Amino acid sequence: MKQKLEDIALVRSGYPFRKSVEAIDNGWVRAIQIKDVSKDGVDWNSVAHTELPGGMPTYWLESGDMLFMSRGKNNYTVPLRNVAEGATICTSHFFYIKIETENIISDFLNIQLNTKPLQEYFTKHAKGAGKKHIPRDVLKSVEIVMMLPLNALLAN
Repeated sequence: MKQKLEDIALVRSGYPFRKSVEAIDNGWVRAIQIKDVSKDGVDWNSVAHTELPGGMPTYWLESGDMLFMSRGKNNYTVPLRNVAEGATICTSHFFYIKIETENIISDFLNIQLNTKPLQEYFTKHAKGAGKKHIPRDVLKSVEIVMMLPLNALLAN
């Protein structure tokens, strides 16, 4: 069974800093930037503490959420692990994905979004003349293979 990503997860843009993120020793929020993320995950030691220059975001990142690198030529996802309690956000270079169903886990979704066919799909649908980016609607419309609920497997 397949479902569009938007039917199983919340997909939002990261926080729109107007200029570069300023590291502040006593900053109350952690801001994940491109430099902090690789295909292996988030390097929590390099994530800057800062202050938010504008309004409050409508979300805080949590373990089990995912980040999708929406800008540049490498459009991959990473599941978030070991997110400390408190205020953590990502910059607008990412889309934040929060799974809203029990029928899929972030590691399984991560594998799917990073497969060669979906990576080719993202490359084909990238926009922009200079730096390419993946529009949110393109990510939201990706079809995801769903896991069967455990009770359905046990019933057979």
